[in-house]
Amino acid sequence: MNRFTSFLLSLPLLATVSLSAQDARPAASVLLRYSQEEGDVLHADALVRERVFINGYFSHDAEIVESSVSRVLDVSPDGKASLESEFITTETIAGAPGYLDWVSSESVLLDRDELGRMDVPADAARPVLRDIPVFPGSPVLPGDRWSADAREVHVFRIGGELWGPYSGAFPVSYLYEGEETVNGRRLARIRIDYNLYLPIRRAGEPIRTVSGSSAQLLFWDIEAGEPVRKEESFEFAVLMSNGMGPGATSSWEP
Repeated sequence: MNRFTSFLLSLPLLATVSLSAQDARPAASVLLRYSQEEGDVLHADALVRERVFINGYFSHDAEIVESSVSRVLDVSPDGKASLESEFITTETIAGAPGYLDWVSSESVLLDRDELGRMDVPADAARPVLRDIPVFPGSPVLPGDRWSADAREVHVFRIGGELWGPYSGAFPVSYLYEGEETVNGRRLARIRIDYNLYLPIRRAGEPIRTVSGSSAQLLFWDIEAGEPVRKEESFEFAVLMSNGMGPGATSSWEP
């Protein structure tokens, strides 16, 4: 399945252009970090279109739209920001005899440092991805790689009841591909890849394991210190306690 996330200052997809081959200057190193000031507001929208299969057989199509608004309440002298984030998620499932819709919301208070590491309450279901991206803390050149641990959280709606959150940590690989100039803005292209395996060991849970992989392309505003756009292709498989194994595939359309 593919997931597309755009941010408040996002650019149209077709507006992205690469640096001209005429620019033969040596690539300069860049320092990647969040710019966080009290009063800052960031709005993000994510869209997922997916096709769900159970035991290899098609079950239904679904569309998930999530919007979030994060406000920086305070920034400590070491650059760690306290954020108040509001999340609203709309799920639409297409299947016989018609369409089903769910709307859910959540408010979360969290901390994030300049490199992207987050402190989130253990019982919070959002944000789904945590500690992505995390930057190395030193300047990088095109082709540089680094790795850092991250966390992903899943909540499942089964029989009209919500189960979770299920949370697991995993290593993430980063590749800085280089810099592009778009409408006068310096954007870093960063590849992000990870594999996830999350066993559920609590008794009485309907989920046994969650596993999958993700490949992301992040466009980061170097000077503003904020994300501009992210594209993601991911695939997950869920093993139920009754032995059934739903999975999902889909395509994103701009």
